[in-house]
Amino acid sequence: MQAATRPVSIEIDPASLGNPVLAAVKDYFDGKRGVRRAACRADLNPAELKAHLGWISLLDVLRGGEDFHHRLVGTRVAHYFSIDNTGRLLSDVAASYSPEVAAGILGIHRKAANEMVQVHVSGRADWIGKQYLDFDALFLPLSDNGESANMLVSVFTFDYGPLRSSMISGLS
Repeated sequence: MQAATRPVSIEIDPASLGNPVLAAVKDYFDGKRGVRRAACRADLNPAELKAHLGWISLLDVLRGGEDFHHRLVGTRVAHYFSIDNTGRLLSDVAASYSPEVAAGILGIHRKAANEMVQVHVSGRADWIGKQYLDFDALFLPLSDNGESANMLVSVFTFDYGPLRSSMISGLS
């Protein structure tokens, strides 16, 4: 019996989030940005986000949001996708999926970068073509000049327990 697909939902500039990791990171970013549209990279202190770093990826915005470069990918995110995409272009990563999925992935990142908005996305990722756990993600723009995003922070969470258990059992 195949599990029912939960549709992906997208929310722009969410007022609050039920996921405690996303809520904590959103509160941190909102505090750092103050009245500005986005925080800048220099505002962030990784030590203040230590408990959440495994869920966080940092992407450079290239050519006005045409593409994105994975500067770093959190360890839990790499475990979820079974690959560490650090150093890779998002367009190259997305190209391994269907054209519709690739367009959706790039579209979410472009929305956050080009409009300097926070984008909350949640659902089941079985549209990727594999059996994946439900995910809950938040995309946050960073801006050094206050006018345009030069980086994105992606906070990608899921129930890590089953994945961690399968990884440990695979070592036995």
